[in-house]
Amino acid sequence: MAPCIRAGGGQRLVQLASWQRVGCCGRVAALGLRGHASASSGSLSPASLDLAAAARLIPTTRLVRSALLANLMASSSLADSLARLASSSLREADGSSAVWAPAIQEPIRRLVYPHFCGGESLGDVARDVLPDWELPLGSEEGGGLDGLGPRSVRLVVDHSVEEKETAEEWERAAQAKIRLVEEAARLLPGQVAFIPVKLTCVASPPLLERMTYTLARLPRGAALEDVMARLAGADQTLLQTALDHLGLVCEAARDRGLAVFLDAEESHRQPAIDLLARELMRRFNPRGHGESAPPVVFQTFQMYLRDTADRLEAELRLAQRQGYVCALKLVRGAYMASEAANGRGEALQPSKVATDRAYDAEADRVLARVSDGSAAVVLATHNQASIEKFLLRMQELGVPRDHPRVHFAQILGIGDTLTLALARAGYNVHKLVLFGSFDDLFPWMLRRLDENRDLQGAMATERGLLVTELRRRLPFWSEGG
Repeated sequence: MAPCIRAGGGQRLVQLASWQRVGCCGRVAALGLRGHASASSGSLSPASLDLAAAARLIPTTRLVRSALLANLMASSSLADSLARLASSSLREADGSSAVWAPAIQEPIRRLVYPHFCGGESLGDVARDVLPDWELPLGSEEGGGLDGLGPRSVRLVVDHSVEEKETAEEWERAAQAKIRLVEEAARLLPGQVAFIPVKLTCVASPPLLERMTYTLARLPRGAALEDVMARLAGADQTLLQTALDHLGLVCEAARDRGLAVFLDAEESHRQPAIDLLARELMRRFNPRGHGESAPPVVFQTFQMYLRDTADRLEAELRLAQRQGYVCALKLVRGAYMASEAANGRGEALQPSKVATDRAYDAEADRVLARVSDGSAAVVLATHNQASIEKFLLRMQELGVPRDHPRVHFAQILGIGDTLTLALARAGYNVHKLVLFGSFDDLFPWMLRRLDENRDLQGAMATERGLLVTELRRRLPFWSEGG
């Protein structure tokens, strides 16, 4: 019997924005990568992800806000107009002519910001966000299925930052990431699984482009030493500094039982990032230590690129030969528009359907490697169809629902019923939670609004669930109310 998501439709492509910030998110000592101990952790019976039951776990305040946003996004013309106005307010916010900008930004501050963001500090996340995702263990509503206990949703936390241009900025960004790791372990012990790292915040973006140019002239799978030997002296120094920064971040995460997402970038930088990820996985993801040594470094693969399947297979084979765990996060991707605008459209999949097929095929391929111990995967998607197929494949391969190297992830405020349904059924599932000031996160929120506007099929599915649950809780709610 196939896993079934009840009360679900919405089979359209749902992209996770690559957690560009995120990069994405348990309750045992290893925080997130060792799963939860369970007397029935080997249970292989298919899970039924009941989204309607999951909706009953959403706090009323968040439920009302979610329903309002879902209804807003259901009108394409209204959503288009609001998105244009919000973007204009951002561009003109520093100009004297933008006297109307606060009128646009204030509703976003009150409705969108608390829905998609965790507050201004990690303390806000601990106080205001975490309680919404701790399932009532042992209660009727939170009870797991088939004897497998439920899991509280763990977090992927990050402070939104954009790429940096100077050595001083890269150093500060690396130190800030280390502090985030330390604070997450202190303020949210056992509740944070992953920390995203945007490579262009801790390494020179032009260096990554020059490394990609060099790699294109070397055989596939070229070693770091091969690239280093072909770089100018100044670039060699930049590369070593980047590796030092990344190594310190990964060490801090490993020492506190966390893992790191290395976020993807556009295709003219990605081969260099793949090379750095490979070096870090060799160092921090050793095989042969059992589940007591979970992988620390997760590489991100974007399935909207035509060559991703070949790249992913090459990385899996290399990891198997060299004795480390190829840990990866699968996303559909978030740079399609900029790739096409910059003349790299030939690198893209021809359609959303092709991207969907590639995503599902690679998820299947990686899951087979999880079974032999050479891989770990985070399926970062809101796409119900992809998740259904993956759950069925887990069952067919005999992979337990709480396997310590199989995870799911969604963004806070998107697909919340799906997240809770996965947790309720005993899977390892995570929420990406960004925090920071409203001004810092405003551009990121515009992207979230834009994504939801483009994904009206998926929003329509959740809207029905949310409204139905509101009517159940509020008896005075009527069809016309």
